[in-house]
Amino acid sequence: AAAAVAAARSSSSGSSSSAGSSRSSGGGSRAVSAPRWTGGGGWSAAKGQRAADLAMQWLGLPYSWGGGNASGPTWGTDGPVGFDCSGLALWASAQVGVYLPHYSGYQYRSGRHISRGNLMPGDLVFWAYDPSDPGTIHHVAIYIGGGRIVQAPQTGDVVKISYMWSNGYIGAARPGT
Repeated sequence: AAAAVAAARSSSSGSSSSAGSSRSSGGGSRAVSAPRWTGGGGWSAAKGQRAADLAMQWLGLPYSWGGGNASGPTWGTDGPVGFDCSGLALWASAQVGVYLPHYSGYQYRSGRHISRGNLMPGDLVFWAYDPSDPGTIHHVAIYIGGGRIVQAPQTGDVVKISYMWSNGYIGAARPGT
């Protein structure tokens, strides 16, 4: 994990932002080699676990608004090279063959909704300013089990593991279902 973070950080030296107005593109990133999923199509518990495990290799990588795509961390709108919350979810899902948009509100609609009691590793969990209105979703994280998530929380923070919280929780989706 430390090597992956170091590689992503070192790739940002001497690069400049090319993200422009597109949240899913950006220059200056170097993808970490993660073998593509070969376990078949559709969602499975093994696929969800693999996505969750892969996301954890980025622990300690800086949050970067607009950062991240299917190839790995990218230069965000104002740097540094890293992930925002939906970029981390997008990347982890892409590694197991599920392709998501780079916006948490759209990711919420990317799969079957799952009750909190039925969460499995790899499910995406969401928070909103108004939990009765999906249009106010502002955060997504990847469930890893035991009430914990891996997330890229906010500017000034890093990819980290946290316990889920209730305030603003709107629900979960199982990507690709």
